[in-house]
Amino acid sequence: YAGIDPYSYRKMVMRQISLPVGTMQATKEWLVSFTICCNRSVMFDSSHDKQSSDTVLVYGGEEGHQCTFDLDTVVWGDVRIDFYVHSKRPGKARKLLFFCVFNTQFY
Repeated sequence: YAGIDPYSYRKMVMRQISLPVGTMQATKEWLVSFTICCNRSVMFDSSHDKQSSDTVLVYGGEEGHQCTFDLDTVVWGDVRIDFYVHSKRPGKARKLLFFCVFNTQFY
């Protein structure tokens, strides 16, 4: 295995991220934010490095529906998406909720 040639990465545009609404989010909305990193460089940050609750997204709704976050960003190579949950109390740090890792070269 010779690795991946960084000059031949396949690029793709991420238009949106959709998450299913479960029982917990249906009863109480969550405040979330996410970052998208390509090859360890931040390409998109939904909260723009701010920790206040007015810059986060609301994740909730009816159970079974999809909650969609719109974005237009190009990703390539090693991609990592980190989702964070925020407390409604001011001054509390965000916590990692989950992450997803993939590579645009492998399909």
